[in-house]
Amino acid sequence: MASDDLAFFSIVQGEAQLDSDRALVAFLRERIAERDGQATDEERHLLSAVLRVLKVFDADFEAVSSAGRDDRAAGRSEALGWTLRAVAFAAFWSHPAWQPQWRP
Repeated sequence: MASDDLAFFSIVQGEAQLDSDRALVAFLRERIAERDGQATDEERHLLSAVLRVLKVFDADFEAVSSAGRDDRAAGRSEALGWTLRAVAFAAFWSHPAWQPQWRP
Protein backbone atom coordinates (compact mmCIF):
# COMPACT_ATOMS: atom_id res chain seq x y z
CA MET A 1 0.00 0.00 0.00
CA ALA A 2 1.43 3.42 -0.95
CA SER A 3 1.98 6.03 1.75
CA ASP A 4 -0.79 8.26 0.29
CA ASP A 5 -3.19 5.32 0.44
CA LEU A 6 -2.14 4.61 4.01
CA ALA A 7 -2.66 8.25 5.04
CA PHE A 8 -6.10 8.29 3.42
CA PHE A 9 -7.02 5.00 5.12
CA SER A 10 -5.91 6.44 8.48
CA ILE A 11 -8.07 9.55 7.97
CA VAL A 12 -11.12 7.49 6.98
CA GLN A 13 -10.61 5.14 9.93
CA GLY A 14 -10.27 8.12 12.30
CA GLU A 15 -13.47 9.69 11.00
CA ALA A 16 -15.33 6.39 11.42
CA GLN A 17 -14.18 6.24 15.06
CA LEU A 18 -15.32 9.83 15.64
CA ASP A 19 -18.72 9.00 14.16
CA SER A 20 -18.96 5.97 16.44
CA ASP A 21 -17.93 8.08 19.45
CA ARG A 22 -20.53 10.72 18.61
CA ALA A 23 -23.18 8.00 18.31
CA LEU A 24 -22.14 6.57 21.71
CA VAL A 25 -22.42 10.04 23.28
CA ALA A 26 -25.94 10.46 21.83
CA PHE A 27 -26.91 6.93 22.94
CA LEU A 28 -25.75 7.56 26.51
CA ARG A 29 -27.46 10.96 26.71
CA GLU A 30 -30.72 9.33 25.60
CA ARG A 31 -30.41 6.50 28.13
CA ILE A 32 -29.61 8.96 30.93
CA ALA A 33 -32.64 11.08 30.01
CA GLU A 34 -34.86 7.96 29.96
CA ARG A 35 -33.66 6.77 33.39
CA ASP A 36 -33.53 10.16 35.10
CA GLY A 37 -37.27 10.43 35.74
CA GLN A 38 -37.48 6.89 37.20
CA ALA A 39 -34.13 6.72 38.98
CA THR A 40 -33.60 6.36 42.71
CA ASP A 41 -31.41 8.93 44.45
CA GLU A 42 -28.45 6.53 44.22
CA GLU A 43 -29.04 5.98 40.49
CA ARG A 44 -29.38 9.74 39.92
CA HIS A 45 -26.03 10.25 41.62
CA LEU A 46 -24.45 7.62 39.35
CA LEU A 47 -26.12 9.06 36.23
CA SER A 48 -24.86 12.51 37.18
CA ALA A 49 -21.30 11.18 37.46
CA VAL A 50 -21.58 9.45 34.07
CA LEU A 51 -22.95 12.66 32.57
CA ARG A 52 -19.94 14.64 33.90
CA VAL A 53 -17.53 12.13 32.33
CA LEU A 54 -19.59 12.22 29.14
CA LYS A 55 -19.31 16.02 28.91
CA VAL A 56 -15.52 15.92 29.32
CA PHE A 57 -15.22 13.08 26.78
CA ASP A 58 -17.46 14.91 24.31
CA ALA A 59 -15.38 18.10 24.58
CA ASP A 60 -12.07 16.19 24.41
CA PHE A 61 -12.75 14.13 21.32
CA GLU A 62 -14.18 17.13 19.47
CA ALA A 63 -11.07 19.15 20.38
CA VAL A 64 -8.77 16.31 19.32
CA SER A 65 -10.62 15.86 16.03
CA SER A 66 -10.44 19.57 15.16
CA ALA A 67 -6.90 20.33 16.41
CA GLY A 68 -5.08 17.14 15.44
CA ARG A 69 -3.66 14.34 17.55
CA ASP A 70 -1.97 15.85 20.61
CA ASP A 71 -0.68 12.74 22.43
CA ARG A 72 -1.85 13.77 25.89
CA ALA A 73 -5.32 14.89 24.79
CA ALA A 74 -5.68 11.83 22.57
CA GLY A 75 -4.67 9.52 25.43
CA ARG A 76 -7.12 11.15 27.81
CA SER A 77 -9.88 10.93 25.21
CA GLU A 78 -9.15 7.24 24.62
CA ALA A 79 -9.18 6.49 28.36
CA LEU A 80 -12.46 8.35 28.87
CA GLY A 81 -13.93 6.62 25.82
CA TRP A 82 -13.01 3.19 27.17
CA THR A 83 -14.58 4.11 30.53
CA LEU A 84 -17.79 5.24 28.84
CA ARG A 85 -17.94 2.11 26.67
CA ALA A 86 -17.47 -0.06 29.78
CA VAL A 87 -20.25 1.78 31.64
CA ALA A 88 -22.53 1.70 28.59
CA PHE A 89 -21.90 -2.00 28.06
CA ALA A 90 -22.54 -2.86 31.71
CA ALA A 91 -25.77 -0.89 31.87
CA PHE A 92 -27.23 -0.93 28.36
CA TRP A 93 -25.81 -3.80 26.24
CA SER A 94 -29.27 -5.32 25.85
CA HIS A 95 -30.91 -2.08 24.66
CA PRO A 96 -32.14 -2.31 21.04
CA ALA A 97 -30.06 0.75 20.01
CA TRP A 98 -26.82 -0.73 21.39
CA GLN A 99 -24.09 -1.05 18.72
CA PRO A 100 -21.54 -3.90 18.98
CA GLN A 101 -18.58 -1.64 18.16
CA TRP A 102 -19.12 0.17 21.47
CA ARG A 103 -18.10 -2.92 23.44
CA PRO A 104 -15.00 -2.10 25.53
